[in-house]
Amino acid sequence: MYRRNNQSSSPYNVNGFEISQDLEVEFLPNRSSIQANESYDLIFVAIDESGKRSHRTYVTYEAISANLSGDVVDIDNINVTEGTVRLFAINPFANKYDTAAIQSLNGSNTFNFENLILGDYIILADPDETEYPNLIPTYLGNTLDWQVADTLFLQGNISNVTIEVEKEPEPLTERGSEISGTIQEEFSDADTTLRVLPRKRVSGVGVSVRVLTGSSRPEKSLRLLDDDYELVAYIKTDENGEFTLPNLPSGNYRIRIEYPGVEMDETSDINFNLTGEQGEVVTLEALVEDGLVTVTETGRVTSNNPENPILFKFYPNPVKNELHLMLESETISTELIVFDMKGVIQKRIKLNSGQNTLDTKDLSTGTYILRLQDTDGNYIMKKMIKI
Repeated sequence: MYRRNNQSSSPYNVNGFEISQDLEVEFLPNRSSIQANESYDLIFVAIDESGKRSHRTYVTYEAISANLSGDVVDIDNINVTEGTVRLFAINPFANKYDTAAIQSLNGSNTFNFENLILGDYIILADPDETEYPNLIPTYLGNTLDWQVADTLFLQGNISNVTIEVEKEPEPLTERGSEISGTIQEEFSDADTTLRVLPRKRVSGVGVSVRVLTGSSRPEKSLRLLDDDYELVAYIKTDENGEFTLPNLPSGNYRIRIEYPGVEMDETSDINFNLTGEQGEVVTLEALVEDGLVTVTETGRVTSNNPENPILFKFYPNPVKNELHLMLESETISTELIVFDMKGVIQKRIKLNSGQNTLDTKDLSTGTYILRLQDTDGNYIMKKMIKI
């Protein structure tokens, strides 16, 4: 099946039906090349088992359109008049959400999208950060998560749609753990013959951190994909694709990268435990590729004296047989303790200034914590992976 007068149109193959059997074919046009209120001819070509074309039928398709309008307020019903409203078309055949339209509010809290092709949509209100620093992007249905956003089934004109924008959680002011990281994506127009596609940092992407609360999470207007979690922090990546979330207390956390239509890889490092100690810093790297957002924990540092920490480097990580450590701090005596994830000590050695070597051949495959401490009780902890 092709669209007439469009040589670049890709075929839609329909197979496996018997002669004289009624057949229903659902055709979803590519919205980027179909114009609202225009008519198109679809060409149905019958091909027999030998591959010969036996019949051709033309069917007229009209891209019927409709309008969508509404307003944006915060959860206190105060008008939000600066920012953007983004409309995403649900494309079930490609398993993605296409950006259908973007509209700026420009001093008014109302929006009006005209000549939209009939279909299913989700809609996001993104308040201006300068004008509304305490508000966060929110989908229709009071959620940060596109997976649970309310779907608009556009089969005719829809009006009086109200998007209620949520407020940021209260700022965390007590000194605690920190999460920082970067978000990258593969170039969609890169040379596909390359073994590894080039990547670029992505700015303006929402990053949210939720803490596990269990089934007793208090009732709030904000709906989350994770029922047993509560939102504690939200931020967007800066112009370098970087983000930092400080002052997190002790708890079990989950991180979400807000990419409409792109699922999180639930098997990647999206869950982690924080001690809430001031010197603990967890670094993450998120990569958008092949329809998934994958998060990798690239480092974890814990120090009880972050103003004057013990400085050391180690490599390789992951390690197989031998770990090399470089002690950079000028300390009289420093001890290295290797813990497994159950807190059991696996190794304990004294380190000298400069280069040191740790034999790791006898360690089982898994994750370990390296704790370096001096005679004054100062320590720093980092994660090591044994392969």
